[in-house]
Amino acid sequence: MTAKARPMNGTLQERWMNLVGQGQEERDPQKLTEVLAKIDRMLQEKQARLNGESPRSNIIELIN
Repeated sequence: MTAKARPMNGTLQERWMNLVGQGQEERDPQKLTEVLAKIDRMLQEKQARLNGESPRSNIIELIN
């Protein structure tokens, strides 16, 4: 059985777009690293869901 990608709900999509926007605009290297780490974790969580694996952390905690 293969996992189907589900569309993001409005709130999660807005948070995703907010993080990406922050990454584009951030000039402070430390803050940029933090934003990129959150984006990377979100992508890892998404990949785990697509692979049918149990997520290692709660994605909502990462983006709040």
